[in-house]
Amino acid sequence: VAPLRVFVFGEVKAPGAVLNAPELSTSISEMSLLQAIAQSGGYQRGRAELSMVALMRRRHLAKPEIAIINVFQLLENREKACGKAVVADASKYRYDIWLEDGDVIYIPTSEIAKRADYIDLVWTRGIRAVTNHSTIYSAVDAVDWLGPNP
Repeated sequence: VAPLRVFVFGEVKAPGAVLNAPELSTSISEMSLLQAIAQSGGYQRGRAELSMVALMRRRHLAKPEIAIINVFQLLENREKACGKAVVADASKYRYDIWLEDGDVIYIPTSEIAKRADYIDLVWTRGIRAVTNHSTIYSAVDAVDWLGPNP
């Protein structure tokens, strides 16, 4: 039996192929969505949009299928009731998705992280870098040089 291989990319610490090796799990034929994300180093805190994770599956299908998964709900497994202590609720993990060989997982960038990247690109690297030179450039020149808003 060959181990499972899935691909994780986007806002994770180590994007690429994830191999479900026997030393990493109890079975080489099973891997869940959360296990694949964990094996890729976990998601980038503050950058990942966990409510819109895409799972693309093509194996044994005529056309690929894409499912949008709210991983945030899988990770939020604690509930506080009537001022009592926080109690772990593992029942939500039963909805974790089992992956098949060749599945692709994409964790998108959050909208606020995209805007922060744009501000950094335009203001920090663009206008300040342009205005620090001896030649005088306008803000329009900097925006033309950097390109339009993503």
